[in-house]
Amino acid sequence: MAEEKLRLLANWLLKETLNTNSHSDNQLEQAIKNAKIEVKQEIGEYIIEVLNMTYREVLDELTGEEN
Repeated sequence: MAEEKLRLLANWLLKETLNTNSHSDNQLEQAIKNAKIEVKQEIGEYIIEVLNMTYREVLDELTGEEN
């Protein structure tokens, strides 16, 4: 069940889009909002990548080994 919950979270983060009125935001506000969306999407990608790893790959990452 935990894996399904993480996949759901990752999908939510990947689907994050900008839902604002660009006319009321100044350039800095818009840039901050865009950066937040990019970070959320990147975290979602990392979660999916980790969930798709094999057990051996996870252990290798944790111990710092590379094949």
